[in-house]
Amino acid sequence: MRRLVLLVLVIQPFVAKTQESDGILAIMRFVGVTSPEDLDPYDVERLENLLHDPLRINEICRSDLADSGLFNQFQIASLVDYRSRHGAVRSFTELAAIDGFSQDVVQTIAPFISLGSRSPSGLSARPLSQDLAVRSAYKHNSDHLYMYGAKYRMSSEKILLGLSVSKPYDISGHVPEYLSGNLSWNHSSGKVIIGDFNARFGQGLCLWNSAMFSSPSLPSAYMRKPTGFSAANSFSGSMALTGLASDILSGHWKLSAMLALPGVKTFTDVRLMPALNIARYGRSGHISLTHLMAFSNVFSPDYRIPQMITSLDGATCVSGVNIFGESAFDWVNKTVAAVCGSDFMATEWLRMAVLLKYYPSEGFSNEYGAAASGECRWGRWEGNFSIEGSYFPEPRSKTTPVCCQVKAQTEWTYRFTDGFTMDLRVKERYRTWELPYKTDVRIGAQYKSGPATVVTRINALLCDDIAILGYVEGGYAFERMSAYLRLGLFKVDDWDDRIYVYERDAPGNFNVPAYYGRGIWTAAYISARPVRWLKIYFRVSYISYVLMPEEKRKLGKAELKVQCMIRL
Repeated sequence: MRRLVLLVLVIQPFVAKTQESDGILAIMRFVGVTSPEDLDPYDVERLENLLHDPLRINEICRSDLADSGLFNQFQIASLVDYRSRHGAVRSFTELAAIDGFSQDVVQTIAPFISLGSRSPSGLSARPLSQDLAVRSAYKHNSDHLYMYGAKYRMSSEKILLGLSVSKPYDISGHVPEYLSGNLSWNHSSGKVIIGDFNARFGQGLCLWNSAMFSSPSLPSAYMRKPTGFSAANSFSGSMALTGLASDILSGHWKLSAMLALPGVKTFTDVRLMPALNIARYGRSGHISLTHLMAFSNVFSPDYRIPQMITSLDGATCVSGVNIFGESAFDWVNKTVAAVCGSDFMATEWLRMAVLLKYYPSEGFSNEYGAAASGECRWGRWEGNFSIEGSYFPEPRSKTTPVCCQVKAQTEWTYRFTDGFTMDLRVKERYRTWELPYKTDVRIGAQYKSGPATVVTRINALLCDDIAILGYVEGGYAFERMSAYLRLGLFKVDDWDDRIYVYERDAPGNFNVPAYYGRGIWTAAYISARPVRWLKIYFRVSYISYVLMPEEKRKLGKAELKVQCMIRL
């Protein structure tokens, strides 16, 4: 009965999806998620950098194409081969005709790439460029908190220098908590990175320094695009490895090696992590072997080897069908892990993907599972669906010896006109422990006319109780300035029913707060570009818990953020 009440509450003709901006929509489409709340902060910051400085695919080498994370290895091989035989790609239509690409693929990556040249002569020499971003924020509730950060980047044809410093809200004092920096040298046969870097190989079973095992939503999210070694360029650098990394490319072969020192910045629990990868890239795919070792407490008597993993991965494309997989062996725990999958066009209007994963409890993520997803377009309708089942060999509850979980999701959008859309998303989770059911229903609408946009959303969630959240946002976006105002209210009486909402913020500030309690909130966001080399972002927000009973009422929260970006 409660689920019937939930559906009646949310199926209204005026509610909406979080279609926040063209930039975040482009990132969502590329990453393969249906909601900005599902994005990874690392992916957001990386792709925001590419929106700001698109990748010039006619000029860069195979290694730089892989570093971007925009292409799989088959697409990279096809593009490099096409350039060698026909020269530069002159249009997106021409790019769509290259093997491994299609109109849908090109439409997805178009915001992040450029077919032009940096120099008037059309030569590939890259002029010196410099970027500086400075941010600060103040938050007032029961305490007075502040944060600050700065990020500098200098790049030329072969040299890239990056520096960042930041202090988060939860650190007292004035000294910054995070320091990050790197220097990299790029050449036609590879690169060398000193300092903070990212390492992402295969499908992530052996070496992938970021959160990984999230539930896939769209078929494009199933096969990961390994980037190898790449310089870390974020405000905090908290997810990066620190040390030395190098790539050497020779023909179809690539040798990658690293020596990372996690903990060296704080001189606490310093670890030693060497790794080696050798890969061969062909016309239709790749195969690679990765070996990782980790030595803990290298400066203490209880020095040991807690981790040693070897993995074999590969991917290929046969007649438009992508097939990928990776298998890894943990030498310390004597366990094997594996993941494999495929994505393909099932019909003219339906793209499908399937995934199988086997992650034993020792050394991996303690999960066996399978997933399937589909995405279709038919006339004015666009839709997608996904289902994922998992079995956990180790009990997650003392009262439940067998732990299983099923997640299902579907979303449908109907486009009335070019500027007016409505959509419905339903997510369901069932598991055999604790709170078994969790239902999340979201319905909404967006209207866009010229520079003006109006978005509404109502979200209803049932887990321990019924939670409701809704907002209306309006804004204008001009060439040099944009402004948005959001008004919302929420009723979330239990922490297990909390609702996450993506909030507009400056680049590098991925903002997805969880709303809990009863109250209203408002937020104003302005971005302005007064001159070509300067962009300013301003955000102010306030949450009031005035709708809560007086005996439980919390203090309101006010926040002010300012960020400046300078590019020379």
